[in-house]
Amino acid sequence: MRFLLARSGSYNPPSVAEVIAVAHQAGGVAVLAHPGRSKGVYAIPADAADIASMVAIGLDGLEVFYPAHTPAQIQFLQQQAELHHLLISGGSDSHHPNQPLAQWDATPMLPLLRRVGLIRS
Repeated sequence: MRFLLARSGSYNPPSVAEVIAVAHQAGGVAVLAHPGRSKGVYAIPADAADIASMVAIGLDGLEVFYPAHTPAQIQFLQQQAELHHLLISGGSDSHHPNQPLAQWDATPMLPLLRRVGLIRS
């Protein structure tokens, strides 16, 4: 990705609306991953206006629980999820076997797990 961004003048990423539409067409849910992240490519923390604009085009959820999120970010994202009736997810962003998995209380994520069929009511 960094190579494409830095050295290619032809990189044309899809719009957020297109990504959300494809997720929905495939029967999936569109969840904004690590919206509080502030390091790396495309790492600009999402604010309330960003989240509202994505909700308006069909966003289904927010990754509230993420290892790099501060307690204040988690609280803000939980409030945004409640305000916009969004599903809540959590992750560890673990990309290799030596990176530990995060452990979160699954209670706030139960609606998402039900929606995608991983648990039954």
